[in-house]
Amino acid sequence: MRPVRLEIDLGAIRANTRTVCELVGDATELIAVIKADAYGHGAVPAARAALRGGAHYLAVALVDEALELRAAGITAPIILLTSPPEEATRALARQQIEVVVSDATMVRALGEAASRVRRAVRIHLKIDTGMGRQGVRPGEVFDLLTALENQPGLKLVGVCSQLSCPLDRDVSAEQLRVFCEVTDRLPSGLLRHLASSAATAVLPETRLDAVRCGAFLYGLHLGVPEEVRPTLLTAMSLQAQVALVKRLPAGHPVGYGQTWRAPRDVVIALVPFGYADGYQPGLSNRGVAALRGRRVKVVGSVNMDSICLDVTDVPDVHPGDEVLLLGRDDGAIIAAEELAQLAGVAPHALPTQISGRLSREYKGG
Repeated sequence: MRPVRLEIDLGAIRANTRTVCELVGDATELIAVIKADAYGHGAVPAARAALRGGAHYLAVALVDEALELRAAGITAPIILLTSPPEEATRALARQQIEVVVSDATMVRALGEAASRVRRAVRIHLKIDTGMGRQGVRPGEVFDLLTALENQPGLKLVGVCSQLSCPLDRDVSAEQLRVFCEVTDRLPSGLLRHLASSAATAVLPETRLDAVRCGAFLYGLHLGVPEEVRPTLLTAMSLQAQVALVKRLPAGHPVGYGQTWRAPRDVVIALVPFGYADGYQPGLSNRGVAALRGRRVKVVGSVNMDSICLDVTDVPDVHPGDEVLLLGRDDGAIIAAEELAQLAGVAPHALPTQISGRLSREYKGG
């Protein structure tokens, strides 16, 4: 049994979901994004918490993610955000998974699947308003709409796009203009969804009929300015026990490559959590943690199975003492946004890359 504890607060996910619902108001629905194992928080328990908090839909990126939720008995509407492989279309039709499409090939495959299993498939049409990835170009929307209308087993229920720079008002305003220009010419009654978590806070004009929020539900702020940031609770807490404590003289190196040398006589604590567990290598000589409410620094390179902390200024450290690596505890906060900035990655990367070597403990269920 590893001396590492990964705790997920489902009550925080419920509360964050309610906060987002209150922020957008009754006229706008919430699509809770549960992809990537709910950003590392556990897809099934997080999905249930979000639904209890008021989410109207769930959204995933992979077919297997959608089927996992259905296998767990979740009957709420699920939207698949990416194009599935053709061989998966019948399973999607059987399980009544709604699908985002942006090309005629997928429209035909889904239409054939709907016919074979004799179940209508609900479709969300994606428009490329500037992201340059998925989505049909604005000038080709009506050709794709015709292809949809020629498939009797498909029902168009939504239209969506994705903002490439949600914190950039000018870029987002142009994408919103393109989106509205197209959707104003589409049939009425379609669910229009464009805003991510960040856009939901920063650009209220992008909320439309529904918002797609993932990060906010898990307490990730994504660099949203404090003046418009909703009050969110951190849902993930990661703690590990000190495995070894040793004293090193001034000038002694630590870790592979000897990238750090003690500037004075120091006390080093070895913590059994490394990059194989999801701790970012970019936190070598940069990361921070907390021990008994005091912040301490990562020294030396992040190893596969461990990191070293300079605990010289924390008195009487012993093996078995708990170190906070992510989250909130004992008055200390180690925020995902802070670690992400230090590591040079997106805040999403920290919780989503925590390894399956760690089991999750749930509270507040």
